[in-house]
Amino acid sequence: PKELFVSIELPLCKSSENITLDVFKHRLYLESNEPNYKLDLKLPYPVFENESRAKFDKSKRCLNVTMPVVPFVAKFEFSN
Repeated sequence: PKELFVSIELPLCKSSENITLDVFKHRLYLESNEPNYKLDLKLPYPVFENESRAKFDKSKRCLNVTMPVVPFVAKFEFSN
């Protein structure tokens, strides 16, 4: 895939103010203290963490995260 999309429902959050979101190459981590939410999600593909984007939808109380996937490059070794 070219990108991963994760939609996280946070029905008790009115905004993204108290939400901490970290995207790593193989993991997405979300935490909020007021209200209490925690998500530690292993991603099925490596992603470009610095190119990932997140947007909080206030009407749906949902955080949408889009993460571009690192392209797979096959490595071939030739023997003589």
